Amino acid sequence: MRIKVVGKVHRSGTSSKTGKNYNFVELHAVLPKRGVIGEAAQTITMDPEIYPFDRIAPGVYDADFDNSGSLLSLSPAQVQHSVNK
Repeated sequence: MRIKVVGKVHRSGTSSKTGKNYNFVELHAVLPKRGVIGEAAQTITMDPEIYPFDRIAPGVYDADFDNSGSLLSLSPAQVQHSVNK
């Protein structure tokens, strides 16, 4: 699925409720979604060990999600060049 990343944030710290450490990246993206006319806005949570914050820039990406909506893979979209005839 092709998505457009429009923003990102790195969140890390210690939970005040549980005392557990947290560390994750949130992507803010627009993407096609069943039942939505146009595109839907979605926040995607990612592991910074797998998807380093500094390597993700706003732009167009190819993404795969599992049945529950969790991100499986993310890579910059390949630019398709048109050939004029």
